[in-house]
This record gives sequence, structure tokens and C-alpha cells, in this order.
Amino acid sequence: MKKSKSKMITIIISSVAAVLVVLTVGGYFYVDSQLQAVNASSKESIIVDIPKGSKVSEIGDILQENNVINSSMIFTYYVKYKNETNLKAGKYKLSPSMTVEQVVNELKKGQVIAPSRLVIPEGYSLDQIADRMVAYKPELKKADILKVMDDKAFVNELMTAYPDTVTRDVLAANIKHPLEGYLYPATYEFTGKTDIKAMVSDMVKATDANIAKYKPELTKQKNVGASFLNDVLPH
Repeated sequence: MKKSKSKMITIIISSVAAVLVVLTVGGYFYVDSQLQAVNASSKESIIVDIPKGSKVSEIGDILQENNVINSSMIFTYYVKYKNETNLKAGKYKLSPSMTVEQVVNELKKGQVIAPSRLVIPEGYSLDQIADRMVAYKPELKKADILKVMDDKAFVNELMTAYPDTVTRDVLAANIKHPLEGYLYPATYEFTGKTDIKAMVSDMVKATDANIAKYKPELTKQKNVGASFLNDVLPH
């Protein structure tokens, strides 16, 4: 009787162990398959927008909805297990041919695709415009852009090119940023080699062109600066 009972217990334990082994092996292969590419041979590129403040699970949902990964849940577990806490928001060009590891690496780099056009909304400060320029041309540095904008020699060049728009008033001691209010809010496209001065000059040129109809009034005034421009330019 004891032998029979002992044998039964041994069989049960062996059976349970076998089931656990099967489940473990099966679970391993399942998770591994979910970490692989959705379609390794895919040539498709998918633009995915990851909003600021997105949780890991929300990022996973977005990626799965766009057919970039197999499973949002497995993606979430993977990111947390790897302690990848620096995934960045933005627009990315991804593909179903990428593994979860490759997708995570792209989101960590933060090398988002640049917009095809530079859009300067009304009311933007120079600081905000510099941010837009960096987003449009990632090879640029914000500090370099602001340095060019505040460069007196460059501002003097603009004063010579657009004397009715950029006057000597912009270099007054109480003016922190000479070109504040002088970059016209519009949509721009710049091709070829990136040149900060050329980009800024085009924006000032647009301002000059859009206030041309006010030139008669400008000539009657001794002191025309940002305050006047703020009255005639869109906000």
C-alpha cells in the first residue's frame, strides 16, 4: 500500500514537473517570438508619433496599433525588465522588420524624423523659433542659433539689407535680443547645406516684404522698432 501510494506521488510530481517544463519552454519560445519582428522581410516604413508624457504601456499600445511590434504587453515587460527608462517622445520612422530591441534603441536615441517644413507660429519668441529650427534641422544646435541671432555684426548686415525694417534701435542697450519680433511667422522650406544666417535672413526678408506697404509711414517716423512692427505684423 505504501509502495503504491509512494509510486502515485512520484508519478504526480513527475507529471507536474513535466507540465511545468513544457509550460516554461513553451513560454520562453512564445515570449521570444513576440520580441522578434512582426515581418522580418518587410520594406515598409511607418511613421509613429509618441506623445510627450506617454507611459511605457501606452507606447506599447501605439506601436502595436501601428503594426510595429507583436505585443504591447511583452514590449512593456521587456522595457521594464531592461530598465529602459529614457524612451523619448516624437515622430519616428519605424518598420515591422524591426525587433523589439531595435525599436527600443530607436526610441532611446530620440533621433526623430525632421519635419519637411519649418513652421513658425504667430507670437513665437526667438527662443521658441530656435527650438523649431533645431527640430527642422537636427544637425543644428540651439545655442549656435541664438548666438547668431544676437550677433551684432550679423544684425548690422541685416540693417544694411533691410534698413526700413531693421533699424539701429534694435541695438539699444535695453534690447536683450535685437531680432526679437523681426522673424516673420510663416512656413519655410530650406534645401541644401544648412546655414543659420541664411535661414534667419529669409525670415527677416519675409518681415520686410510684408511691411512694405507701411514704408511711407515708416519714413515719417524717427524711431521705429519692435513696438511698431508688433502693431503691423501678425500675432
